[in-house]
Amino acid sequence: GAPNIDDYLPHPDAVVKAADFPNAKGLAKHLQWLIDNPEEYNKKLAWKKTRQGEEKLNRLRYLSMATGPCRVCEHVAGVSSERTPEEELELWRANMDVMVTHPAYKSIID
Repeated sequence: GAPNIDDYLPHPDAVVKAADFPNAKGLAKHLQWLIDNPEEYNKKLAWKKTRQGEEKLNRLRYLSMATGPCRVCEHVAGVSSERTPEEELELWRANMDVMVTHPAYKSIID
């Protein structure tokens, strides 16, 4: 995963990071342990019942390439007044450029 993944997580328990384990076998053992211990698994999900991390999640949703065109339409419809439609489209295009040039995606495109 991305080396800065923690910057984007709404809560430390939001994911199980493979990098936290010495190898695939260690990760598999941990996942099986969570399956076998539903109480522990539910503890990992407890953060979802709070509003903790909501700001990070909303920011990620807002900046997502998937919502770029929606933001343009919202602006045109008068729902959003933060940016002009041109600014929304430019932000969406900038995000698209980042994704397309990201090594993980570039290998798929090439």
